[in-house]
Amino acid sequence: MISLEFKGEIYVWELLKYEFKATGKWYGILFTVLAIASILLGLMVSNITSGGASLQNSDTFGIIYGFFSIIFFSACTALAISNLVITVRRFYQNIYGREGYLTWTLPANAHQIILSKMTMATIWYIASILGIIFSFIIMIAIVAIGSGVDFFQQFGMLLSYIPTVTWIQFLFYFILSSISGVLFLYLAISIGQLFQNHRVLMAFVSVFVLWIIFGTVGNALYNANPFSYLINSIYSISYHGTPAMAFSYLAAYIYEIIKIVLFYLGIYYITQTKLNLE
Repeated sequence: MISLEFKGEIYVWELLKYEFKATGKWYGILFTVLAIASILLGLMVSNITSGGASLQNSDTFGIIYGFFSIIFFSACTALAISNLVITVRRFYQNIYGREGYLTWTLPANAHQIILSKMTMATIWYIASILGIIFSFIIMIAIVAIGSGVDFFQQFGMLLSYIPTVTWIQFLFYFILSSISGVLFLYLAISIGQLFQNHRVLMAFVSVFVLWIIFGTVGNALYNANPFSYLINSIYSISYHGTPAMAFSYLAAYIYEIIKIVLFYLGIYYITQTKLNLE
């Protein structure tokens, strides 16, 4: 349990520091396990591909390989699930749960509280996604280098298939969609707590309803997901020399910004006028 000791007015960075202390240790453990597992699994796969070991000829090696394979993919799964659970759990408990009585007596306004939680949750979400991606890259790099392949040259060539401006556009969209995703969960939780009973169930119902509404509108505004567009473009340029389809990020940007504003205003309105603590 981390104690809160603030004097005078609280600033957002102080709340962020508290959020980091409350969640950083768990994420640090997961990132460390994921990194170690990816390195060890990469070394084992490299040993197999180079002919140094065979799963059929070595029962012990096969058991160890299977063990670290399970550890690696379990760590990836745990990181993804933990990120979702921590994001939901901390927001609900700190804002609408019993801890909310302490949260709302802090010398901080609603904007500071919501923004600090949104910022830290977004940072951990992005870090989790990048952590999983980099763990696969590390494993593939070890296997490629062990097989005599110039991984860095091949990887650089792959990245060069997509123009720098496209990567920047996608990165900006990724940040916006991460923020809107966090606020999406916060809004669903906020709507769920409006009900006196079955708050968790109503939060799940809210997720489903909001997902259908905003998903339908998003599909009507732009006919391709930016994530799938980037992957399809890499594949299409690699084999055909042209992008998979024409795509404008502008509509995606505008829509994500609109969602961020709507979600945030909805959360703020509920916390200020419909706050219903346990």
